[in-house]
Amino acid sequence: MNTFEPYQAPDLRFQIDLDLSRNEGRSPGPEELLQAADLIEGVNRYPDPGALRLRLAHLREVNPDNILVTAGADDALLRSISALTAPGTTLVCTTPTFEMIPRYAIQNRTRLVEIEWFGGSFPTEDLVSASVPGAVAVVVSPNNPTGRVLTPDDLDRLASTFAFVVLDGAYIEFADLDLTPTVLDLSNVVMLRTLSKAWGLAGLRVGYAIGNVELIRRLGAYGNPYPVSRFSIAMAVSQLGSGRAATDDYLGAVGFERERLRETLSSLGVETIPSQANFILATTKRATFLADGLGSLGIATRTYPTNPGLQDVIRITLPGNEAQFDRLTTAIETVLCPQGLIFDLDGVLADVTESLAECIKLTAAQFGVTVDILEIDQLKAAGNASDDWELTRRILESGGVTVDLAKVVEVFQAIYHGTTILPGLKLSERNLVDPATLAQWAARYPLAVVTGRPRSDAIEFLDNSRLLPHISTLVTRDDAAMKPDPAPLLLAMATLGVDRAWLIGDNRDDVDAARRAGVMPIGVTPPGRTAREVEAHFASAALVLNTTNQLMEVLP
Repeated sequence: MNTFEPYQAPDLRFQIDLDLSRNEGRSPGPEELLQAADLIEGVNRYPDPGALRLRLAHLREVNPDNILVTAGADDALLRSISALTAPGTTLVCTTPTFEMIPRYAIQNRTRLVEIEWFGGSFPTEDLVSASVPGAVAVVVSPNNPTGRVLTPDDLDRLASTFAFVVLDGAYIEFADLDLTPTVLDLSNVVMLRTLSKAWGLAGLRVGYAIGNVELIRRLGAYGNPYPVSRFSIAMAVSQLGSGRAATDDYLGAVGFERERLRETLSSLGVETIPSQANFILATTKRATFLADGLGSLGIATRTYPTNPGLQDVIRITLPGNEAQFDRLTTAIETVLCPQGLIFDLDGVLADVTESLAECIKLTAAQFGVTVDILEIDQLKAAGNASDDWELTRRILESGGVTVDLAKVVEVFQAIYHGTTILPGLKLSERNLVDPATLAQWAARYPLAVVTGRPRSDAIEFLDNSRLLPHISTLVTRDDAAMKPDPAPLLLAMATLGVDRAWLIGDNRDDVDAARRAGVMPIGVTPPGRTAREVEAHFASAALVLNTTNQLMEVLP
């Protein structure tokens, strides 16, 4: 009985707008593809891949009979394993590798043997030693996830040993050498190709196999008879013609970015494996931290937390786009090497458990509207609620009471600061970070505080708590728009003279403002709360600390 779970791409828990986790290629421009209206005629007929085979044969300088069009390279891989093995056949592959290889091997009841190939040259002799009569080798080159390649001599050696060799060349366009000519000289080797990577057509699911005519015919006997739709065939034919120049430009851009990314990571102390694919595999104890930090900035990458040999690696796809690549490298430097630290004040440096939320509650009550602390937290979790005065006015309005903001501020501030009769709630506020700890951080990074308080209130707390001498820059509601607007964070960085920073905040507006400013957001659980109680605030934070003092544990 099959115990496999269906394949599912890793969840992207962050709000991602630059997905560099799945290795798809560039997005073709509309001028490169046929419009859907041009494909309507003949939609009632089964597709004929003849035109695509001819175009691919011309591109690869082979006979059309040497090509089988498939539903992506995955389909070609499954056909190959199904056609070339039987229950009990020994199938030898490398590890780590494309995860569908061991899946398909086990599903076809083969005897699976995995040979480690992480860094260094291809382990040819190790694979040869694992061979038995009738064995099949399946190799990915450039390998996924390492980007390493095998040589024509390696392929010759495998072909002379194994009954059949399946070479998955999904990323071969990015490599220094195309192994197609070698494949065609070997009657027992089939090469799998795709239009998903270099050609940017992953959504069309178009792949193909290249090999000896009899081997191609053998693969054609397996799988569905019409694997690729008429729409996909027509659009692929169009792209292989009109998109060749753009694809060449993309391949050149990826090669340039590959070396620059390795240099950037190396300068940050991150080891990389020389790659000939459209991605880099980096090794670092901070792989998960880096991936989460990039995710908080809207960039998805790939980690392998459940794979015993890959917990400390991160795979980063190269976008092949100058603006996106600059965004990627800046984000990596921000996560691994910030130049400054920006703190929210309330709930991060100041314990306001019994002051500000209580001020909102009591101010509303003065005007006849009841609101509890949980409702206030829910409103803040919804976002756009950093301004306690305006939030109070909105609460009153939702309760059917219309009051000028100036009057709300007057009552709020009287409760906060106190009167001649009643002490102010500000007296309940306490430090969440002691001055000595802040001084340690300030010795390593310039520090800023960005807060929605008036400047006078912020200075009063920071001065009384002996934190003010360690703060290089203070940005308040008097200086810039309120979070989640990125303006106060951008002003803080400009004043500090830094381009890369982390923000430590206690609510959703902090997180949203940070992302918009290109600053890595770190959440802090407010005093008296649990992480679960405030998780709605921090869905897009790089990580969440139980206390501000834990920041010391994650600083580079």
